[in-house]
Amino acid sequence: MKFLFSITRLFRRSDPHTSALAARMVSAQQTKSVLMFLIDNPHSTSAELAKVMRVDRHMTARRLPELERSGFAERGTPRKCTANGTMAITWRAIL
Repeated sequence: MKFLFSITRLFRRSDPHTSALAARMVSAQQTKSVLMFLIDNPHSTSAELAKVMRVDRHMTARRLPELERSGFAERGTPRKCTANGTMAITWRAIL
């Protein structure tokens, strides 16, 4: 199976092979989900996407830079986030 996105370190070298496979599968599914929501919600922050997706903000915050490195997303202008009230980077999908 070939992955479009770079996989961050989600498992240890000492873990069984099946753990590596599972980590890659979960990461690829999460990345795809973030991209789909980003397409529908352009110029969102990671916290805003997490709120819409009903997931932890750290998951979206990890996947967005992976999408950027893969050429599927880009950073936008920082603004006040509606989800947590802090200044944050916005993101948009590149189609």
